[in-house]
Amino acid sequence: MIFAALGAMVIVFGGFGFRPAPFTYVFTGGSARFWFSLDNAISFAKTPANAGIMIAAAVALVVYATTRRSRYFGNTAPLLMVAVLTPLYTSQVVSAPWLWALPFLFTFIGGVFADMLETKQRKLFLLLSGGVVVTQAALCWLSMAGLPG
Repeated sequence: MIFAALGAMVIVFGGFGFRPAPFTYVFTGGSARFWFSLDNAISFAKTPANAGIMIAAAVALVVYATTRRSRYFGNTAPLLMVAVLTPLYTSQVVSAPWLWALPFLFTFIGGVFADMLETKQRKLFLLLSGGVVVTQAALCWLSMAGLPG
């Protein structure tokens, strides 16, 4: 475990060009400070291009809360990571912890939907899953019209 940690530290140090000043700035410059804010997550949720993701997340939360726990996926761990990462806000450095929460959100949604595809309501959820994918693709396609270029 020690060698793995040291190896990871060398790789991260290499990411900073083996320069000590930028590498230690996180620890000495106060950029490792964080606070809690839901502003970025609310902005993400209000964007029309993300409506498919938000609908899928809402359906997954309702299904998760009302049905028996998962059989194949551990859906609680990704949900907890979303709850931990979404409200984080870093100060003095540009980062997006709410963006780091998205893979965990997608894992949670996929896990709940996969569990529901193993039930008697398989056809309904297959139709719902397809509808969410088509809706998200259409919203993303329509949002590209507003891009410059």
